[in-house]
Amino acid sequence: MTTTRTAAPAASGSSAASRTAPSRGPFAFNVGPPQKAKHFKQSARRLIARLAPERAGFIGVLALAVSSVMLALPGPWIIGRATNVLFAGYFGAKYTSQAAWTGAIESARTSGHPHMAAMMSRLDVTPGHGIEFSDLRQWLLIALLLYLGASLFTWLQGYVLNYLVQRTVRGLRTEVQAKLSRLPLSYFDRQPHGEILSRVTNDIDNVATGLQQTLSQVLGGLLNVAGVLVMLVVISRLLALIALVTVPISVYVTMLIGKRAQPQFIAQWATTGKLNAHIEEMYTGHS
Repeated sequence: MTTTRTAAPAASGSSAASRTAPSRGPFAFNVGPPQKAKHFKQSARRLIARLAPERAGFIGVLALAVSSVMLALPGPWIIGRATNVLFAGYFGAKYTSQAAWTGAIESARTSGHPHMAAMMSRLDVTPGHGIEFSDLRQWLLIALLLYLGASLFTWLQGYVLNYLVQRTVRGLRTEVQAKLSRLPLSYFDRQPHGEILSRVTNDIDNVATGLQQTLSQVLGGLLNVAGVLVMLVVISRLLALIALVTVPISVYVTMLIGKRAQPQFIAQWATTGKLNAHIEEMYTGHS
């Protein structure tokens, strides 16, 4: 059976009319003011269900993320130990006797610098001895190995996550292609071609980019916050208290910015769809 498109001129008119009135097709954009997503929870559930076959891979991604965070967390503490070696060597070379070193600590305490005196008293200073480069080399080597291991696990996490997301999106593209092949020809006569192309290309690319960035940032962010909070409690409870106060404030500010940015993001891609539709029709008309 041969399909003829005898209604092409009328379709062009109806396409132009569809840009002046709200479209009702499944691929139509809302031409009114930008609105929030109407079915966010349902869409999120469908997206999570689509990722379900890759659960084993995502468990591996979680394990890599935990390993990366666990290796990176002791880094600042180890760098601090290396810094202590430097300061201990500096003060040991400056004060050649135990009496001179004790007098320096008491002088700092009596001159109104109790924190400096407390810091100096905690240093393992050997009067008359300079920097122990063997100890310094050992601490720096440990820090280097930890950071290299954390970087390797982070790279593997990103690589595996991108692979899983792209494989899921490939299945989504296949289903979209099958859906377009089942649609009647009259549907394409009623819809601007550029608008359909924008849905098939730009929107699916946005899904892939959103999954890659969101999963990576949320997973890494949560693990880092938990790990850093534990380390802060171990090292300094005051720093932990400051973090407990500032982190919720930053989350609240981020939510406010996100609420203001979401309508602009929706408007951006709605405009992109209309622009693609206009370019496609004008180019086809010239041809």
